[in-house]
Amino acid sequence: MRVTTLESGVRVVTDPNPDAASGALSLWVPSGSRDEPPEAAGAFHFLEHLLFKGTTRRSAHAVNQAVDAFGGELNAFTSKETTAFFTRVPAEHTDAAFQLLCEVVLDPALNPHDMASEREVILEELAMVSDTPDEVAASMLDEALFADHPLGWEVLGRPETLDAMDLDALAAIHDRWYRHGELVVAAAGAVDHDRLVAAIAERTSSGDGSGRPRRDPPGALTGTHVRIERDIEQVQVALGWRGLPLGDPDRFALAVLLHAFGDGPSSRLYREVRDERGLAYSIGTSAASYTDAGSVLLSYGATPRRLEEVREVVAEQLDAIRRDGIDAEELRGAIGYLQGSLVLSVEDAGARMSRLASTMVARGCLDVPSETFAGYGAVTHEDVLRVAERVWSTPCAEVLVGPI
Repeated sequence: MRVTTLESGVRVVTDPNPDAASGALSLWVPSGSRDEPPEAAGAFHFLEHLLFKGTTRRSAHAVNQAVDAFGGELNAFTSKETTAFFTRVPAEHTDAAFQLLCEVVLDPALNPHDMASEREVILEELAMVSDTPDEVAASMLDEALFADHPLGWEVLGRPETLDAMDLDALAAIHDRWYRHGELVVAAAGAVDHDRLVAAIAERTSSGDGSGRPRRDPPGALTGTHVRIERDIEQVQVALGWRGLPLGDPDRFALAVLLHAFGDGPSSRLYREVRDERGLAYSIGTSAASYTDAGSVLLSYGATPRRLEEVREVVAEQLDAIRRDGIDAEELRGAIGYLQGSLVLSVEDAGARMSRLASTMVARGCLDVPSETFAGYGAVTHEDVLRVAERVWSTPCAEVLVGPI
């Protein structure tokens, strides 16, 4: 792996593999929906969409044609704290694809006539989320966990803020966040580090010191319960607790705990709720980490006649795992799964690129797989007990969507 920090402050991190058949390349902006003012909720996501409407030299159709000619893919996402643009192409096209990626992200057309059509596209996307009960539950759970804080806002924004969005505001976001020294370039596979450094150096300049977002931590969670009545077949349930921030020393223990408890067919919740009792089709746990906060989620769907029984089983299992932790077989299985998944991800250029970028953006350091591998392997029964108590002794937020 190689890292170069340009005079502008832009960081280029790569994991080259000259024998790879493809290259994965990306540009990451270390800001997202958390960094928007309330009246502009959804601005970063709106801007992400608008950047795909063409550059100062090519139309949107010409960009899409170029990607097809490479035989590759070009995509992006906006999250709470980052916005990322990435491409993956056959090895012989990596240099040209990176030039195209830079053009799309750093030299967009930002045409006024594209605003109306893309606003409608995003409103349709928001409507699609509203029509999906489990996504509604997840979105409302974020709002409950981080009440009156940007971490609780829907990344897509709200209809009223999207209707009021104007091009000048989006152009100002682009000027402030996209053309400065906080950018991270990450690439893996068939890529040339020095050529990437040269290509990005021509297009970026040093920031004025305001590039890194200034963020206020969320206040304490007091616990809340949200009920949303929907005429559907199942009740979608989402439970949430405050979790761990990025880089927390207990992150490895939390990953082991959540896999053993609710991540996948071998987990305790899956076995108790689905395999042995047939109470639900899906149930699982997950976690999210941010600069100064985090969340732990538990979600499932159940018909009204089964709902109370599932809730009782979940409550019993939460009490049991806080009291006794996980057994030796669960510990061994969770560590084996996490270590094995890590090894497999290292062989995938796209996954490797994402790990490099997310670690560099969040903590300013390299992602070293061997250190993560060892971190999982060092987790003990006592570590799992400690992190279970740390998370599940805190207040809980609960969201129910459906025929309650």
